[in-house]
Amino acid sequence: MIILKYLKRCSLECTAWLFLALMKFILELVGLWLQYAMGLKLCVVCIYERCALLGGLAIWMYSTVNTHRGTEAQRHTMLMFYLSPFVICGFYVRFPVWLPLVK
Repeated sequence: MIILKYLKRCSLECTAWLFLALMKFILELVGLWLQYAMGLKLCVVCIYERCALLGGLAIWMYSTVNTHRGTEAQRHTMLMFYLSPFVICGFYVRFPVWLPLVK
């Protein structure tokens, strides 16, 4: 329980998130240096990992900018914690207008 309380406290502080973003940036720089300065070829897994890291950073930045709006995460939290037989998940996937993955 002590570890969980410590992790919760760290997640609420800005320094932990800044440290995480800094480590991601450093790892990305190391990967770019290995690719371009040392001339190492990328494998498929490295490309997937780089895309996942950059995508995660982009999603993190987007979510920090748009925290004042009602996001899907807030909606799912409300569904989980405030159970009601009348409020359920939808039957169809709802994507933003700018990301039409269904079509």
